[in-house]
Amino acid sequence: MEVITTSTTPNRRRIQSGCVRVPPEIIEAVHVNRKSIGVGYKTLAKYLGCCKERIRKIERGLSQGIPINMYPLYKRLAHPTAPAWRQMTGMTGRRPQAEVIADTPIVRLFRKDWLRLPEGFMEKINANRGLWQVGKKRLAKYLGISHPLFLRLESRKSDQIHKTCFGLIKDMLNPDSPRWQKLSLVKSAHKPKHQSSYFAATSKESFVKEPEARFEGQTRRDISVVVDLSYRPEKFRVRKILLELLKKHTEGDISALTLPGTEWLLERDIVIYGLSTGRKTDVTGIENHRLRYNLGRLNMEALQSAAHGSSIQFVHTDMEDFLGNHSYYKGATASYNFVWLDWMGYVCKSHLASYWKILKNLRLPAVVACTFMRAREHSEEQALYNKCLELYGAEIPSADIRGVTIPMILTALAAAGGCKTEVVMNDHYREMGKNTPMAVVAVKITEA
Repeated sequence: MEVITTSTTPNRRRIQSGCVRVPPEIIEAVHVNRKSIGVGYKTLAKYLGCCKERIRKIERGLSQGIPINMYPLYKRLAHPTAPAWRQMTGMTGRRPQAEVIADTPIVRLFRKDWLRLPEGFMEKINANRGLWQVGKKRLAKYLGISHPLFLRLESRKSDQIHKTCFGLIKDMLNPDSPRWQKLSLVKSAHKPKHQSSYFAATSKESFVKEPEARFEGQTRRDISVVVDLSYRPEKFRVRKILLELLKKHTEGDISALTLPGTEWLLERDIVIYGLSTGRKTDVTGIENHRLRYNLGRLNMEALQSAAHGSSIQFVHTDMEDFLGNHSYYKGATASYNFVWLDWMGYVCKSHLASYWKILKNLRLPAVVACTFMRAREHSEEQALYNKCLELYGAEIPSADIRGVTIPMILTALAAAGGCKTEVVMNDHYREMGKNTPMAVVAVKITEA
């Protein structure tokens, strides 16, 4: 073991006096073991008690110095069968990479701790999760696994789970399991009589009798901040335009899918318009945020009692889960002719994927509107903007890039789905006292 003594400044000599130089062969062995078992920089750094930047620099050859008290732990990791690797794989909840097929002792030991889920297992878990209104992150935290791993299990990209979690999740196949009652605020799970009546599955009686339990831990400021989102001046102008687009470009009965928030302002106008014109109205609201859902449900019940002959439903889930299990929530034949996706976030792949799924559940002609943030996109979305500008073949000022590219993206996705589109609204606004500009794009979708 060689102690580092070379330095250029007194401060560096003081810091490096407690460090040792790690032999290159040990660094290489630890790197190979880490990649083969599937342990990341962050998990390894957490085990050693240092920052992940130090581990990254050591493996890339930018540094060979390591604290003396950390050296014995790091040296043991050169052996692939070290118990520390088993401990770290349990910390991450990850499985070995698919390309690792070497039959080594550590791989055999690791595979013994993972079990394969039967086919249709996660579908039953998701059905029970919808009945008890338990979020994905909450369930993943209870099982002791990461949220990305739960999403991979749900989307069938992975079918293996650690044996310590399998006992918990196996017991939750039963919708009457006490574990669901422990996770949820709903007092009982009422199974829907048929797939299209999801709202009947929620416990209205428990909500009315114990409303304070729904807002436990929330301050008056938390509630006021959430409610104020619906009363911004520019939002009223946008709602008025969207209502006119619904009147002008839709035909027959109204079937709307929206993100109503807490106040159901646009949805109230849609119901009033349907009652005044004799058009049967079916409104479905989606909300994932628990506080917004609890507040919105109060207003929704008041609207539902006044809307005679109109169907109003409120589902506590996210848009991705709703569209992925649409036949469970709404039935296989349900379709919409008005959709407002009021995301108010930056353009991302998950939002575009939801838009693509909605195209398969439309009753044409239909109006689909999206609200995006005109800023903060990731590099992938920026590259998509640049590709659209190349196809556009013109110089566009930086302030107008999103106003040109976002309608192009929505039109291209609809064309790929065999539909014809017409941009009927392309507006942007900035809320009072807010610096981030917003974009509202609405397209009319008809048969090609």
